[in-house]
Amino acid sequence: MIKFEYYEMPAADLGPESPLPNLKSEEGVVDNPDLGEDISAEDRKYFGVGFAKTFLPYKRQDGYNRDRKIRKFKAAVLENDYIKAIFLPELGGRLWSLFDKTAQKELLYVNSVFQPCNLAVRNAWFSGGVEFNVGVRGHNPLTCSPMYCEIGRTSEGEEILTLYEFERIRGVSYSISAYLPENSRTLYLNMKIENRNDEEKYMYWWSNIAYPEKKDTRVIVPANEMFRFYYENGGYRVRNFGFPVADGVDFSFPQNIYRSQDFFYRIPENEQKWIAATDSTGTGLLQYSTDFLKGRKLFLWGMGQGGRHWNEFLSNEGEAYIEIQAGILRTQLEHIPMPANTEWTWTEAYTMLETDPDVIMGDDYNSMVKEVEKCIVKKIDDVIDSFPTDIVYREVVFQGSGWGVLENAIRDKEISKYYNYTNTKDAETQQWFYLLENGRLPVHNVSDEPESYVIGKFWQEKLEAIADKTWYEHYQLGVIYYEAERYDDALSQWKQSVAKEENCWAYRCIAVMASDLNNDGATACENIKKAYALKPDCLTLCREYARILVAYGCGKDLISDFDNIPESIQRDPRVLLNKAKALLDEKRYEDAAAIINEDFDLPDNRECEIAVSDIWSDIYKGIYGDDAEKIAPLPKHLDFRMDG
Repeated sequence: MIKFEYYEMPAADLGPESPLPNLKSEEGVVDNPDLGEDISAEDRKYFGVGFAKTFLPYKRQDGYNRDRKIRKFKAAVLENDYIKAIFLPELGGRLWSLFDKTAQKELLYVNSVFQPCNLAVRNAWFSGGVEFNVGVRGHNPLTCSPMYCEIGRTSEGEEILTLYEFERIRGVSYSISAYLPENSRTLYLNMKIENRNDEEKYMYWWSNIAYPEKKDTRVIVPANEMFRFYYENGGYRVRNFGFPVADGVDFSFPQNIYRSQDFFYRIPENEQKWIAATDSTGTGLLQYSTDFLKGRKLFLWGMGQGGRHWNEFLSNEGEAYIEIQAGILRTQLEHIPMPANTEWTWTEAYTMLETDPDVIMGDDYNSMVKEVEKCIVKKIDDVIDSFPTDIVYREVVFQGSGWGVLENAIRDKEISKYYNYTNTKDAETQQWFYLLENGRLPVHNVSDEPESYVIGKFWQEKLEAIADKTWYEHYQLGVIYYEAERYDDALSQWKQSVAKEENCWAYRCIAVMASDLNNDGATACENIKKAYALKPDCLTLCREYARILVAYGCGKDLISDFDNIPESIQRDPRVLLNKAKALLDEKRYEDAAAIINEDFDLPDNRECEIAVSDIWSDIYKGIYGDDAEKIAPLPKHLDFRMDG
């Protein structure tokens, strides 16, 4: 049975998206990983391949807070006598809960709150449930966005729930179809990626499964080798290790591991593809798939103070989780070419692991694997290879974005063979429909925030064809050129934009390009000052104003101008962090400490970012000297370190 209801929980406000185009990838930590000498040439084949230079055309989702209020989320529920599965279409279609009714056991880690934090390609991400990641490394760009939700019926009257959307970086349609047979204790998910383009696209997929972390939590997988990925000195190291025991540590128990790490298991080609998590009761979660999904992974925050803080920062005090994951390649530093006009599909099964606790908690790892395989035989049936596809009736229950409708309007073939994109009232797409109908973009006031951005040759040619461009048309064309790595052309368009009419948007792009691409501090500071002067009430613009000034030694200007910044923006933690850096540069330690103290909180601290701990150390060393660590140790709630 499929039904639609509301799921209620305390939730922080996601807030408005940034109006600024995302000109920079946030994945620098993995762009050039330190690969050990034991990583073979074959294993290196796709390492570092296919990474996005930016995450255009998406805008950043960075307007969230940490003020939680009860909120009702739309929920799609699949339920029979044995299993209840809850999906959240508003939040990337996440499988939020999987409850075994017979055992009265939740099989996933269900976060007690919705709390966005800065861990994804568009910034906002939240922990819990099963997240479905497509296209590019760094979590799904749509992980905090609505998806289409459709109920379908087969010729036999069986109900299939499907969540689908158009992913704009790779230009593909993807879907998750869920099926819960009437008498089954297993939930089956069939995934599709449809590349209806005439060129190949680099592709990526990982299903990220959150599972509660306790002292007796254990991870079982049919492998005896793994890649170990860990953060050290601001970089990413990759090494081959044995599994489960290496260097005297049993890595099948997550709480044996001190620092935050990723473990990618080398499951032999001839082995079944699965991963399981359990505890001393011998029960837990089993994830199994057809062979196309060949990768398996464990992520953990580790037992250090920073890792323990990250768990609670994403949720509440005392909560902790790990992630067991499944992907199309062995690791997440890889993207694989998906041929033109191709469809990829596979099926995943999620069920309660039921094993003999004496075996599963024993010392014989091969016996543990065999014990899990007994459960597979009992609980994974023919549906895994014959997922129902004869859908004779479809009904869209919840709408997704309008981007699929727009994309269908400009192609000679639809982006999906299976699913209807129907939302024509999406505010983000209206200016682009206007361009299609009128040959140019609508008039845009320089003080109004841009609604959206596009990329690709089609839109480039549409804007190039406009004879006498407005400031806004020059600006948008510059963004398209930048994404295509035509940097000189992008700069030319932005300069023409401000020549037509001064606007903060193009000045800001010139500044970020000078800063992040060319390391030209003088040009960056000059242009970000012009941008900010034109729109001082734009929070995300002020954040970049503060960042760039401090980065290039102009922090005095930020300090002297701070009282002129709107009061609400003065209180923004990211702006305050940069003011503290500027004060530190001036050796005004006490003034900096008035900002960075036990009351400070940084809601958008980035994964792997240690700016807070670094500035804390520098400030209090300046005040207390060598005794700083004893007198003013870094508080746990400011510790985001992942390397120890």
